[in-house]
Amino acid sequence: MADTPPEPEPPPITVVLPDGQEVTGRLQERQQVPGAWLYKVAVPAWQNTPSGAVEPAW
Repeated sequence: MADTPPEPEPPPITVVLPDGQEVTGRLQERQQVPGAWLYKVAVPAWQNTPSGAVEPAW
């Protein structure tokens, strides 16, 4: 029996926040509605690690 390939990673996107900061996120879903497209994106929040470093947390 053949193994099924893993799901591909969602494509990266750049989100520009109202204050001009740019955050790299991931496209999770898109949906076409009459006259437009809706996009569901995930952007990282940040958390401290036990060692005191900062890392993205999805």
